[in-house]
Parts: sequence; structure tokens; C-alpha cells
Amino acid sequence: MDVQGGWLPVPVTVLIGRVDALRRACELLEGARLVTVVGPGGVGKTRLAVEAASAVAAAYETAGFVDGARLRRPEQLLPAVAASIGLRDAGSQPLGKTVRAYLRERAVLLVADNLEHLLPDAALTIAELLADGPRLRILATSRAPAQVPGEQLLPLAPLGVPGSRTASPLAVADSPAVSLFVERVRAVVPDFELTGDNARDVAEICITLDGLPLALELAAPHVRTLGLAEVLTRSRHRYELLSLPRRAAPHRHRSLASAVRWSADLLAPPARRAFEELSMFTGGWTADAAAEVCGEQARPALAELVDQSLVEMRPSPAGPRYHMLETLREWAAGALAERGATDKVRERHLAWVLRFAQDLGAADSRGGDAGWLDRAEAEHANVLAALDGCGAEHCDAGLRIAAGMAWFWDVRGYLAFGRAQLERLLAIEAGSPEARALALDALGRLAMYQSDHETARRALRESIKLSASAGDRGAVAWSTSTLAFSAYFTGDVDSAAALAESVIDDARSTGDPTVTGRVVCALGLARWAQGRAAESRALFDENERTRVSTATAGIWARGRFLYFVGWTAHADGDDERAGRLLTESLGLLTSIGDRRSSADPLDVLGCRAARLGDPAQALRLLTVARGMRAASGVTRHGYLDRAVSHADSQSRQLLGTARAAQIVAAAEPLTVNDVLSRPPAQPAGPATALTARERQVAGLAAAGMTNRQIGRRLGISERTAERHMENLRAKLGARSRAQVAAWVAGTEVPTRPR
Repeated sequence: MDVQGGWLPVPVTVLIGRVDALRRACELLEGARLVTVVGPGGVGKTRLAVEAASAVAAAYETAGFVDGARLRRPEQLLPAVAASIGLRDAGSQPLGKTVRAYLRERAVLLVADNLEHLLPDAALTIAELLADGPRLRILATSRAPAQVPGEQLLPLAPLGVPGSRTASPLAVADSPAVSLFVERVRAVVPDFELTGDNARDVAEICITLDGLPLALELAAPHVRTLGLAEVLTRSRHRYELLSLPRRAAPHRHRSLASAVRWSADLLAPPARRAFEELSMFTGGWTADAAAEVCGEQARPALAELVDQSLVEMRPSPAGPRYHMLETLREWAAGALAERGATDKVRERHLAWVLRFAQDLGAADSRGGDAGWLDRAEAEHANVLAALDGCGAEHCDAGLRIAAGMAWFWDVRGYLAFGRAQLERLLAIEAGSPEARALALDALGRLAMYQSDHETARRALRESIKLSASAGDRGAVAWSTSTLAFSAYFTGDVDSAAALAESVIDDARSTGDPTVTGRVVCALGLARWAQGRAAESRALFDENERTRVSTATAGIWARGRFLYFVGWTAHADGDDERAGRLLTESLGLLTSIGDRRSSADPLDVLGCRAARLGDPAQALRLLTVARGMRAASGVTRHGYLDRAVSHADSQSRQLLGTARAAQIVAAAEPLTVNDVLSRPPAQPAGPATALTARERQVAGLAAAGMTNRQIGRRLGISERTAERHMENLRAKLGARSRAQVAAWVAGTEVPTRPR
């Protein structure tokens, strides 16, 4: 410790578990001239002495501190004592005489720390000082007594440990050793708490380490990097675990660069190399990523870097992630450049990002799940750093990375950003045909979800052309299915059906359930919109069998499929089935953090609530969905926008302007869970008894069609159409077609996109 003359060190931590020992030390100093705190190394002798001296220092004119650990020979003790109380060896008078003269006149408190290696010779100096200073008090620490006449010993034992490894959390918390360990762990893991789940491990660590404060303080920081269970395992091999360096070197703080360089120079060569190469990461990394980019030697190096505070380990849902302060990263990157290794490490980083993005794309083709999306969120900064370095030379890799990231950019609300990356790379006009086809397909999907169907179709057709030239029928079918969805979303259901039908055989022949499922879903929606209900149901059933119910589909794929089926159920008037499917779809999509697609089932649930006579809940649902779209930059497709506009207008009309405004304002800060926690709207009234066919007939009648025209449209006889009209009038209590039309006007009955 660096101490100015006449001052004591200022403790930087709270003294824990030493209340009795502190009181005893203060009591002894009232009567004894020399009090020596004795005990084994690491028991906390210095810490107790500083605390006790601080407690009684006000009673003395001067207080000084001598760090005996810095002295190598006994004859250095007297000059150190003189310096600690502000005296210097100046002039012709011997230093000893100056010190004795000073001590005779003043009440002085001297802390003489770590004297054991200076004994027994230093005992003579201590005795002489006590003889010359009648009001001098010395508080010494040593592993052995000084054996000076009048010495009063204060033995210091390790901290008390839990009486049992199986004690309750409350009993464990009462242990001083546990209190110290938990407090020191919190210094590096602020939210650490002693709980019923971890109390046994904490108790075991404290018992294994004998309650020795130094051992506990050295073990505690490892919880940050190893976790409690691993610290427990390693604590049984004390000398392997307890190796944290504890150094004080103020000269290295003269500049920030000097401070970092000093820390880096203390590293072993493998850790120094890893420190520099890890600067290539942006936004953190995992141990596996470090090993791929920097070599396997980076794994053990991470522990040293964390210990030296050059790297920080943070827990995450996917496991520990490591981070470097930007100041440190900048210095390390400069050091990497100085040894001419930047380009080589950047190539390895790019290769790692490419593998990650391709694995992510493969996860998309298997249906995907939250784990992959969360990983992509965590590594997004690394991906962007790699893409920024992709010019003409690395364009092929950049195109493949961007294509692999497209699913993440779509689901997590980065549509505009992802599209910009793809357009920049495609504009370079480099890269293989395969890479360009992948990127063009990805661009087409993102543009379609932004409702820019012109750009989407242009990119998709170019992708199809490249894939067809390569003979990749699966890729052609996949991109064609996106063209079909684009046509469906804009109301051109006949084109949607034709596109999907043109590739359905090729899709089935690939044996890839993802490709098959996408094409089948597109055709099923188109057939439903064409009024070919039986074919639509058969296609949806096929999709359920071949993709969504198999292990090849994940949460996202099933969530999207259930939305489409739920939408058709709503449009057909099957409110009970629609509510069930849409609620399940919404739950799946929100569970993986989908920021785009989640708004679709929420909107349809809002339309359903309006039709079931709950305009307030309808506005809440539609308002939350609108907020989600605004946050992700996504607009509704035409077929859904018309339904939402009708439901919104109808709900506002029923509630009145003022009440509707209140509900919307209250709903704007709500989350999906908030709004869904309200009891769902339930079918009520005679309208719920209408069959899907009767609802279709009602909608066509409201459009002004005769029974004959309705029969031709639906492929049924005029008499059957008339019978449907009679049934629905009876159920609605309507005496005329005009009243049926009035009911339809207040309850939208969609038949197909227009």
C-alpha cells in the first residue's frame, strides 16, 4: 500500500465477520504498547489492523503505516518508520536520533505490517522505539510473535464456516465466511444472491477453503468465469484455483496506453496473442468462436484475460459471452496491426461468420427456433463487421452471409437494414451465380414483406433464372413459391395458384419438406381464395403431414402455417377455430421474438373481436398490432389491410369518437401479453350458428347477387342457394334480403382477396 507520511491506508472494502476481533484490538491498544495480530497467511491480519487503527487514530497526534512486505532487510525498518510519520534523513543528525526526539514529544500510532520475515532482528528496533516514545503505540501483524517485552498477542483465526453442508440457506447466511464470499462474488456478479438452490455449494466452498479470507477472496472472482459449481469442484484443488494475481503498480497509470500496455505485458505469450486477435470481434464472442478465429489456445487464455480485467464474461441465455471494452479493443487492434497479423485474422473471422450464417440459413430451412435467432441477435455486430469488409474480393462470401441472415433480418425486424446490405453486395456485380441466386431470393423475400412487390418480383425472377441455369429445381420451386405469395398478397389469386401449381411436382420430387411445405401452403391459400375449399383443405392437410408436424419444422414455421389456416377459418366465419389457431400462432411467433409476423394473427384476432361484438378489445388488439408494425417497418398486405380497416372503422363507430380515442391511447403502451390477458371475445348471438357456406351466401347476397348468381358462383343449384338464404334469415331473425345485407354491413364476411 502506498501511504503518505502521517496517514493510514483507506480500506476499499467493508470488513466482514470481524466484529469481535476489531473490538478486542481496540481494547488492547488502550493498555498495551505493542499489540501483535498473529495468524496464518491470508487470515486477514492486515485488514483488521488497518480497520482497528482507523477506529482509534483520532486519539493520536500522528498515525503511520509501514508495509514490511516491501522491506528486504531489518535495517530498512527504521527509515520506513521515519518516512511513515513524515520524517526524512537530512543533515548531519543521525536518523535514529531524529525519530527518538520526535517520538518523545508526541502521541503516535504506528501500524507495522508483515514483520515476520524481518524477525528476530527487527524486534530490537521495535523495543528501542517503544523505549524512546512513551506515548507510542505499535499495532503489528506477523505470522509469529515479535517476542518483545510487554507484547500483547491477538491471535486471529479463519472466519467461521457453516456448521453443516446441508444447513438451511438462513443458517448458511449466518456464517461469516459465507457473508464474505457472497459479498466478494457480488463485486463481480452484482445480482448474485444466496438461495436455496446454491446455498449448499456456497457452504461447501467455504468449508473446503477453511474459512480463510484470502482463499475466499481469490475464489470469489472465479464465479464470474467458471460458475459456482465449477468453483466448488476446483476449490478441492486449492493451489490450482487460488492463483489470482494481486499487484499494485501506480507507475503504469501515467497514461491510458501505458496502463493497457502494462496489463498486456503481464500476460503470458499465448494470452497476449489471444488478446490482440480477439480485437477482431465486435459485440462479444463465445469461447467456441474464439477458438475458431484465434485457435484452441484462446480457450485457456480467456480465463487469464478475465482475471486481468482485460476481458469481461457475461452470462447469456445461450451461455457465457465474452466482451472487451472498446478502449482495450482499439489498443489490441493496434498491436495486432503492428505485428502485421490483421489481414490473416480478418480472413479467419470472415470464415467463421460465413459458417455461422450458413448454419443459420440451414436452421431456417428446418423451421428455425428461438435459440438460433437469439444467437444471431448476439452475433449481429460481428456479422455486420464482416460484411463491411466485403468488397469485390470477398463479395461471394458477403452474398452468402447476407442470404443466410435474411431469415433473422425478417423475423427480428431488420427488414430495411437487411435489404440495404443485400442491395449493396448485389450492386458489386461479383460473386458466383449460386451466391447471387441465394442473395436475390433473400432480397425478394425482404422486399415482399415491405410490400415492395415490384422489386421483390424482379429479384425473384432473376434468382429463378440463375437457379434454373444451374439445374437446381428445389431453389426454383422455393423462389417461385415466394412469387406465388406475392401474387396472393396483392389479390391476384389466379396467378398465385398458377405459379404454385407450376412447381408443385418439382417441389415434391426434391424430398425437401421445407420446399414442399412452402409451395403446398401457397397453393392451398390460392385454392381457398378461389373458392375451391375441398382442394384447399387437402393441401393444408398435406402440409401438416409433410412439414409442420414433423421434426423438420420449428416454432416459426408452425406459427406461420397456423396463421394462414387461422385466417382462412376467420374468413369462412368459423370463429371458434379461428380464435384457437390464431392464438396458438401468436404464442409461437412471440415466443421466438418475431417482430414482423406476430402482428398478422394479432390483426385477425382484432377483426374477429369486432365481428363478435367486442369493439373495445378489437381496438386494443389492432392498436398493439399497429405499434408492432411501426416498430419493425412492416405494412399490412392488401388482403389483410381491407379486413382491418373495416374492423377498425366499425369498432370506432360503435364506441363513439371519444371512447375509441381513450381505448386506443390506453392500448398504445400495451404488449401482446397485456392485451391477450383480457378474456377473449366469444361467439355470441344467433349469427354464431351460421355455417361457413351460409356466411358465404350472406356475403354474396349483400353484394346484390340473386340466388341463381350465388349458385353459379359457388357451384351449387339455385334451389340450394335459396335454402341457404332461408336458413340464414331464420337464424338472423331477418325478414328480408335487405336485413341480411344490413347484418353483413356490420359484420364483415370476407370471401377472397380482391
